[in-house]
Amino acid sequence: VITSEGQINLTNIDLLKSQAKEKKLRVMIVDDDKFNHVILKNFFARLNIEVVEIAENGKEACQKYSNHLNSDDCINIITMDLYMPVMNGKLATQKIRELEQSKKLLKPSLVIIISGNCGESEIKECLDQNGMIKANAFLKKPTNIEEITSVILHHIESE
Repeated sequence: VITSEGQINLTNIDLLKSQAKEKKLRVMIVDDDKFNHVILKNFFARLNIEVVEIAENGKEACQKYSNHLNSDDCINIITMDLYMPVMNGKLATQKIRELEQSKKLLKPSLVIIISGNCGESEIKECLDQNGMIKANAFLKKPTNIEEITSVILHHIESE
């Protein structure tokens, strides 16, 4: 991050790197575009966050998440694309929230929707904590490591 003074400020990234290692943060990337997998994997590697699953559609994501829930092998963070074949990101997030409720999870996963073309009403629908989807954050593509860092830090600090 280049600040107005022109200095490089890596404090947020450094802060998250140390917390990620301490908290053993684990992520599942859900996106049908393999190029996005590579970008996000690189971001998470730089942040000391282990990528434990990659899913190419919502149905696959729900299955993988369910397997982790059943093995007490938690996934703390999910990045979710909205527009995918088989099952879209909205329905997948809704089903993941239902799985968490059925397991009475005390700390549901941080769900970050990362999507390209979406309007304000769609963003509000995804983030409404009284609605069906209940995502925690919404980032527009293309996103960057600073935005992802900021969202994860905010979530950790509010726990």
